Amino acid sequence: MYQKWQAITSEAITRGNLFEFRKNIREIISDFQSIKIKKTKKPKVGIVGEILIKYHAFGNDHLVEKLEAEGAEVCVPELMGFVKYCAYNGMIKEKLLKTSKKTAFFNHQFLNLIDFYERYVKQQLRDTHYRDVTNIYELAKNVDGIISTGN
Repeated sequence: MYQKWQAITSEAITRGNLFEFRKNIREIISDFQSIKIKKTKKPKVGIVGEILIKYHAFGNDHLVEKLEAEGAEVCVPELMGFVKYCAYNGMIKEKLLKTSKKTAFFNHQFLNLIDFYERYVKQQLRDTHYRDVTNIYELAKNVDGIISTGN
């Protein structure tokens, strides 16, 4: 089911058809909501680190499978978070290291475009049992005063 929706949604975005994209999001969420979930209490374990460590079984020595075999619920960050981090980091570099203002501007516009699409997804996920997508600006605000976003 995931591969079917991934292809359909990608095509809607490529063609730039916002109405089709939104229709697909509603249908995807509806399809996934129909899947019966067996509720069990498991310890949640997050995988953090470089992108290869988080998402590639060979890179993390099949960590997800090992943790699940131990009875854990593995929480892997959303892949789009990496893309948003890269764009946000370009803005931080301009601020802290005085790199290109033009690059920072385009990174900001790119993040606004992602946010535009994700706002609808967030709205549709509101009353489901799925976790929300992360807004990079909210994430940065949450760490403000704890750690530099330059890190």
